[in-house]
Amino acid sequence: METSNDRDLFVQSANWLVFVYLIVILSVVNLFLLLLPIDRNAKNVIFVITGLINIIFWVDAFYWLRKLPGRRYLTHYHGRLAFIGNIPIFTPLRLLQLWLFYRKMQQLDLPLISEVKVDRNPQGILLFFSFVAIVIFEFASVLVLNVEAGAAGANIETAGDALWWSFVTVATVGYGDKYPVSSGGRGVAILLMIVGIGMFGVFTSTLGDWFRRPRKLRGSQQGNRDEDKPVTIAEMRKLLEAQNVAYQKSIAELTDKLNMLEKKI
Repeated sequence: METSNDRDLFVQSANWLVFVYLIVILSVVNLFLLLLPIDRNAKNVIFVITGLINIIFWVDAFYWLRKLPGRRYLTHYHGRLAFIGNIPIFTPLRLLQLWLFYRKMQQLDLPLISEVKVDRNPQGILLFFSFVAIVIFEFASVLVLNVEAGAAGANIETAGDALWWSFVTVATVGYGDKYPVSSGGRGVAILLMIVGIGMFGVFTSTLGDWFRRPRKLRGSQQGNRDEDKPVTIAEMRKLLEAQNVAYQKSIAELTDKLNMLEKKI
């Protein structure tokens, strides 16, 4: 029974699981970048982004700790590795835990990717663009530091400057206190503004649909919940046997009625 409940929970959380997988992969990439001999300010940007996305790991760990009671997350699904892997230097352990987690889901006959819903699904769209936002935000901050380095009159010189500029640019606020002076920096700014306009449009429409949908579909979703539950082979066999018994009973009743009619004739 617990296995069936776990499978249903994983199906409902498929979008979130894939989102966390992508975030873990990004954090592993960041960990390798921090080991490379790159500019110190670029490393500071990566370190800040790694610290921010680490909050997602803690949210995920406590979410599954609550959803899988009885310490099953810590033991059966290797949750201990997740909590240790939430420490940035041990991020590879988080990747190992997710791999073991995925193997457990395969034992439940759960093809995770097939359960991911993005088309017309507010949660899937929002999580997908959240991941894209994190990647682009980090990429733009590091890139603008590189292209602005050594430019005459440059005012984006530190990790704090780059992160602040990327944030106000992607938010389409543009205070003007920090701005690129090189052609490369302006190219990054144009890309970031285009992405920011598109992403805020997606966020607004997705959140609006998310808040409207429960009121319209709560009744229908509640009514269809039992129909959407996966049926096991044993349950199908029981249903088939019940159908056979019902058919045999009907045939016996019809035979008795025919015999009675023959006697009357």
